[in-house]
Amino acid sequence: RGGVGADREDDARDVLARPGAGVAADALEELGGDGLRGDGAAGLVRVFGAVVPVGPSGKRLNSSYKFRDTDAYKTELGNVIVNVARIVPDGLLVFFPSYGVMRACVEWWRACGTPSIWERIESAKTCVVEPKTRDEFQREFERFNAALDRGEGAAFFAVCRGKVSEGIDFADKAGRAVVLTGIPYAPKADAKVRLKRTFLDEKIASANARRGGADVSAENDVARRAAPVGPSDASSSGDLTGEAWYSQSAMRAVNQALGRVIRHKDDHGAVILCDERFGYGNVRAQLSTWLRPAVQPFDSFGRAAAKLSQFQVVLRYPATL
Repeated sequence: RGGVGADREDDARDVLARPGAGVAADALEELGGDGLRGDGAAGLVRVFGAVVPVGPSGKRLNSSYKFRDTDAYKTELGNVIVNVARIVPDGLLVFFPSYGVMRACVEWWRACGTPSIWERIESAKTCVVEPKTRDEFQREFERFNAALDRGEGAAFFAVCRGKVSEGIDFADKAGRAVVLTGIPYAPKADAKVRLKRTFLDEKIASANARRGGADVSAENDVARRAAPVGPSDASSSGDLTGEAWYSQSAMRAVNQALGRVIRHKDDHGAVILCDERFGYGNVRAQLSTWLRPAVQPFDSFGRAAAKLSQFQVVLRYPATL
């Protein structure tokens, strides 16, 4: 394994904030937010959530089609993962919107820099990338757990709607933090997506016509645009516009992935939302209700990293408070 700090230029961009390193107990400020509280150690906050719109060098984080294929975006996101991997102990889960995005990022990180971004992540964690086949997945999952058992820490790079995000329990040390690198919107040009959106819009138009025509339709459309669409609306799909359904389906996948971090009442973990769009009100309103109060927006990566480090100190060394 490579050592931390081998490249001074790269490390100058990193915000190193190791749990317990140079953080005096009396300097720990209020973490903010209102995450789930456990029964132990003075009812400690057990969930830390952060919206991180920019990386260590201040470049924007946005995984939409316009930005995610740029070298600048992939480098900035990689440097975020390097830092989070150094701060968070044990297991780290990193979710991407799709296999294509994950593959492009990992390939770039393996080639970018000396040492490479990937090597710098590996200096902190054993890195595992979610494969598509069942046999390969089982081998990689065993490698992830073996690294945790050895006390080395491990990072699982996976995709929303994949096996890791929906079918596996990452309780306790297996999932001390989840990083979301973007929002997994389905391709708008996909035939099934187009058909579903058209079906819902036509269904609403037909219902509005029966109830009174264009005036009612316009009034309802204004109301839908003004009100946030939340997870609770998922059961009334007949009332959803095509656009609302499209947004909800993506946010359901987001919430499914984020749910890996807290698996029982005494569990704890962090949620890092590495896309500026998570700061938008209509997007945050669709996060799971248990997580929403814990999520804090940050205007710089350094502040988010410092708070994340404090959270780890509080959970690992509660007696210092």
